[in-house]
Amino acid sequence: MPADMDDSIYANIFDATPEPVMVHHPETGRILDANQAACELVGRDCEQLVGATVGEISTAGFTTEEAVAAIRRAADDGDHHVAWEVVGPEGQQRSVEVTLERLDVDGTVRVVAFVREPTEGRERDRDRIQWSEQVRTMVNNLPVVVFALDADGTFTHSAGKGLSALGLEQGELTGASIFDVYADYPEIIDAAEEALAGDEVRVTQSVEDLVFETWYQPVFEAGEVAQVVGVARNITELKRREERVDALSEATNDLLYTHTEAAVAERVTEIAERVIDRPIAAMWAYDGDDTVLYPVGATETAIEFAGVDIPKDLPDMEPGSDEMAIFDAGEPAVIEDYTELDAPSAPGVPLGTLLCLPLDDHGLLCVGSTTVEPFDESERHLLDILSSTATAALDRVARETELNDQRAELAASNEALQRRRDQMEFFNSILRHDILNGMNVIRARGDMLASELDGDHGAYAETIVEWSDDIVDLTRKVRSVLQTLSDEASAETKPVELAPVVESAARRAASMTPGATVDVSVHSDVAVTADDLLHDVFGNILTNAVEHGSTDSHGQDEEPGVAVEVTTSVDEETVTVRIADDGPGIAPDVRDRIFERGGKSTDSGGTGFGLYFVDAMIASYGGQIRVEESDKGGAVFVVELPKA
Repeated sequence: MPADMDDSIYANIFDATPEPVMVHHPETGRILDANQAACELVGRDCEQLVGATVGEISTAGFTTEEAVAAIRRAADDGDHHVAWEVVGPEGQQRSVEVTLERLDVDGTVRVVAFVREPTEGRERDRDRIQWSEQVRTMVNNLPVVVFALDADGTFTHSAGKGLSALGLEQGELTGASIFDVYADYPEIIDAAEEALAGDEVRVTQSVEDLVFETWYQPVFEAGEVAQVVGVARNITELKRREERVDALSEATNDLLYTHTEAAVAERVTEIAERVIDRPIAAMWAYDGDDTVLYPVGATETAIEFAGVDIPKDLPDMEPGSDEMAIFDAGEPAVIEDYTELDAPSAPGVPLGTLLCLPLDDHGLLCVGSTTVEPFDESERHLLDILSSTATAALDRVARETELNDQRAELAASNEALQRRRDQMEFFNSILRHDILNGMNVIRARGDMLASELDGDHGAYAETIVEWSDDIVDLTRKVRSVLQTLSDEASAETKPVELAPVVESAARRAASMTPGATVDVSVHSDVAVTADDLLHDVFGNILTNAVEHGSTDSHGQDEEPGVAVEVTTSVDEETVTVRIADDGPGIAPDVRDRIFERGGKSTDSGGTGFGLYFVDAMIASYGGQIRVEESDKGGAVFVVELPKA
């Protein structure tokens, strides 16, 4: 190819001018790089020149602000020419010409300054030839394809290291028509025709299994397209990475629909094999009880290579193994050659390179090959994304499993509660109908006999009546507890005046034991949320206080004279009643048990039903009861009821 043709092509591609050369930031104008000739021009070391402003190496008549304005104009317009007064190494002033060119490199904009002293005739030709050779060397070693087409679409130039990916040599396309060479690639033909028609074209094109990002720039002479120059950059690997990321994103969305550990393992290993293109992929789950990693999923290739039938037949990873050490460390690790491990989980298996990725405390994902084949940065990045997604999926599965277990427990509890309610309803029905009806008949007959008989027989009849009343009263209380426990009576509460109820129960309790006193100090204008059985509730508590207050710590009767004091306090929502006696008190270790069914103090002779009834009824009102030590030395029952 003639030399003048070379000059024309390289001049249009780079707008080349002779050395020196400097690279500037498009906004600040600072020097980012400079060649040796530029350093010699201003008499500075390159380390000193890089980072300097143009004003620092110019005469007073050429400021940094003027230089920045010119550089920004070149960045905006593509090129700009300026005259520059530079200070040389000996302080001498020199006038030079500067051509500023905008340069886009992988999306980053820079402005290149080509500096030259004015020359004429053969000196200028010599400089241009020398520069042309330098540019030729640079282009031939760039990972791109630089080409030119004449007005008919014939290649007049083809160079660049990127040709080797296409199986072409430097200049091999020269003289061939782009319409013949790429007749099977309509997108290339369309781009060439558009450029030859006078339009700049930037397009992504595929050639066989390669992808290029190509720029076509028409060059005009006398208003007509004289040639098209172009640069094609091989972006095949970039596209493959993008496709892998897209495929990984799409595939990992499926993990949102997995609901078991095994399903997560199956999906994750499948993604690893398909997206990362590594045939060996398996996942182990951690058993904290046995401190072992057990297999839960693997690719078909991994299963066949290991010589097993199903993933669960793969070997466990036990404490002391190299894999367990990686899991315990919690950081991804590459095993360059599995056969060289000191303590592998599968000794003798001829695996090659393996990447092990801990999945938090869930387990370990291992991906690799049967040969020694290092992972590149892209593969590592994709596997990091996959392991993070798998960990999130396993977290969700763990939460769902825990929630399902709680639901199952709740269902079983509800079933047992329903059975209990059915049983209580059955017993309540018996109490309502059979026992109460029978006791009413017995009492009526006893009352008739008591009115007709005298002496011992009359006394016996009175006893029948008294016992009948007691059994009817007990039955009524048991019925109330059953209704309360089965939630039947919870809606029947109402405001109840507290003072009359407590005072009545106190009078009855005081009459049980000679010499007993019950001092009541209750707010007269306070009502609580309760029902008609509130009198029985306080009657049980006060009777218990009087009965046990008249015995010693061993349950033996003492001289009459027990004193019981009832006080109240009221706040915005609660009425608190304190019933204190001066008896032997209740030991701390039995204070909670006395409210249980059948519970009683150690030496009590009762059935234990009374305080169980009290606790159940107070709870049904929305209140609480507890026992404390009284200031009088005995016990104090503290009852908290909701204020009505």
